[in-house]
Amino acid sequence: MALCIDFTMDLAIFCSGFSNREAPLQPWLTLIEVGRRLASQGRSVHLVTDGEQPTDDLPLPVHQLGSLRGTNTAHIQSWIKEHRPEKVIVSVAPFSLATAHWHASLGKEKSFAYAPYAWYTRQEIVGAWRHLDWRERWGHGRNLVVPQMVWRRNFEARFSGAICQSKLTAQRLGFHDRATVIPPGVDLEVWRPSQADSARRVSTDTFLFLGAPLAIRGFRVLLEAMAKLSERVKLRVLARGTDAQAEAKLRRELAALHLLERVSVKGGWLGQEEIRDEIHSALAVVLPFVLVPSELPVSVLEVIACGTPAIVSDIDGLPASVGEAGIVVPQANARLLAAEMLALATLPERQEALRRACLRQRDNYQSWDAAAERWAAALRV
Repeated sequence: MALCIDFTMDLAIFCSGFSNREAPLQPWLTLIEVGRRLASQGRSVHLVTDGEQPTDDLPLPVHQLGSLRGTNTAHIQSWIKEHRPEKVIVSVAPFSLATAHWHASLGKEKSFAYAPYAWYTRQEIVGAWRHLDWRERWGHGRNLVVPQMVWRRNFEARFSGAICQSKLTAQRLGFHDRATVIPPGVDLEVWRPSQADSARRVSTDTFLFLGAPLAIRGFRVLLEAMAKLSERVKLRVLARGTDAQAEAKLRRELAALHLLERVSVKGGWLGQEEIRDEIHSALAVVLPFVLVPSELPVSVLEVIACGTPAIVSDIDGLPASVGEAGIVVPQANARLLAAEMLALATLPERQEALRRACLRQRDNYQSWDAAAERWAAALRV
């Protein structure tokens, strides 16, 4: 969608791979929620991407370029010269810092980096390797081949600051005086605890998995864990975006693992109210990411805001986001995941302690309005 404008925009946000169907997902969710709030305050905010052709029903103007790679530098520089953004924020990772040379033409004083990539260590990538498909191996593995001195040098030269969503990413960037940590916002009006009696609400041994049933999200690890558990423990899978054909294939896989009677699946796209009801009905939500594709999934915050504990892996910002309101297990360890699930299912007092902790942790979460104000302060727009 090429828009011709005759005024100087306040902020241009560059982020690869945007599409309408992924607007509710990270990192696009944060950029859209923050961007539209800044726009509602009179700022001119535009999203620039190389993803699919967007529709016109988005809350921000979207510009589609053929590519945001270094091979498209001349086109990107031409677009910047034409639209003259006052400030620019660019989604970066080690590989893009090394190869997207157009970053250097933005002007350091008006350019900020956004770090949705978790800056994984070699050990974390190796631990996840067998759970990744070839695209994910390329996407994560290529960041490891970039020498730290290269991406650090380019970051230092091109950007006046960075916004991260977790303290761990800020620490790994290493620019402590120039990295601002701003967690995602949460719609606390939507994601709220159940009004039902808590003891009656969790009289179940059913856990819940939210999201696409992908190996990188720990779904295969979770199935391995379920195979180790007794028949009393059940799993409900809300397989986001899964069509009828993919859902049928998933059921065949469950049948082959002898889990079909204990694992129920619901595909498609569910509304917020239906998802919230499913969260309320679960003993806990299990999100054992092998790697988090975009630093910090908002779904973890939404689950805890609903008063339901989360079981997560020890990756990136997940442990800090759950605090005492969840259980943290080692990356890709089905045996220990199964042990924690069984322990929780058999200890009502622990269940109650975690639910109380969810309410305390909920008080630490910020609204999207608050997140947008912190972004505005960091960007000085």
